[in-house]
Amino acid sequence: MYDSISKIGKSIAKCKSLSGKPSGAEIDMIDLGKGINKEFVNEIISKHLFVSGRFDSGEKFCEESGVELEEEFKDNFRALDLILTEINLKKLDKVFQWIKENDSKLKISESDVPFLAHKAQFC
Repeated sequence: MYDSISKIGKSIAKCKSLSGKPSGAEIDMIDLGKGINKEFVNEIISKHLFVSGRFDSGEKFCEESGVELEEEFKDNFRALDLILTEINLKKLDKVFQWIKENDSKLKISESDVPFLAHKAQFC
């Protein structure tokens, strides 16, 4: 997998005018090789968009590439993004509510989230 991605990177580097948008001819020069599973790569890209909090882009990419991610996966990262946003804004009500709702999961994974939320309350 990594070898294939490395080959793609080298092919892209060979394109001359990548300072702007590559032309169609340059894109056609990129050799994707036989070992790359396009659907798998699209799924990785779509998951990355959700993990990094780019939900609109993730939804659009899924729509255009035909990738179907489980709603639970998407909802979990939306909730996580909301929690992180609330922590950064020092609005901890929703954070404590989420901690209460997910207490059993947090204990199983020995998470520091409850401690960090209480710490953030006083810092």
